[in-house]
Amino acid sequence: MWGLVQGMGGRVRIESQPNSGTAFVISVPLGEAVESPNEDDSQAPRRLQKLDILVVDDEPRVLEMIQPLLSLHHVECLSSGLSAQERIRAHDFDVLVTDWIMAEVSGLELIQEVKQRSPTTATVLMTGWQFRDNADQHADVDLLLSKPFESDDVARIIDEAAALMDTTHRHHSPGAVHT
Repeated sequence: MWGLVQGMGGRVRIESQPNSGTAFVISVPLGEAVESPNEDDSQAPRRLQKLDILVVDDEPRVLEMIQPLLSLHHVECLSSGLSAQERIRAHDFDVLVTDWIMAEVSGLELIQEVKQRSPTTATVLMTGWQFRDNADQHADVDLLLSKPFESDDVARIIDEAAALMDTTHRHHSPGAVHT
């Protein structure tokens, strides 16, 4: 918890009074307000449009911290790999951001399933573990978001995901010329 708060530029303050108890006050910056992109401009690059993002992490605090950072987009947060699997089967998302290690269904399994259903969905694997050693074994992982992360890291990774979607959409759209 401390690492996540620090990584997002936040602070933890402890207030204690004898015979009254102790309070931990956590402050995390939400970032700057930015004008919302024009949702009606379907010709604009995806990075300028509101994205449909699914975030999956079995740690509720991570979901609570990341959702406000993505407030310019439509964000759905789930705390279970199984419920995320069901949601993925019912809806195609623009971006999947998922924790790697979770009970029942791992983030890698979710990413593989999403790519089978929708190859243009950008996939982001969140992890506090070292991933680069075996990244070549997981070609469906488009981007990595290392924990703990800062608000700027989240903004950057979503921008990269949107740019990636622009590229993959051109290659997978009907009538596209493949060379």
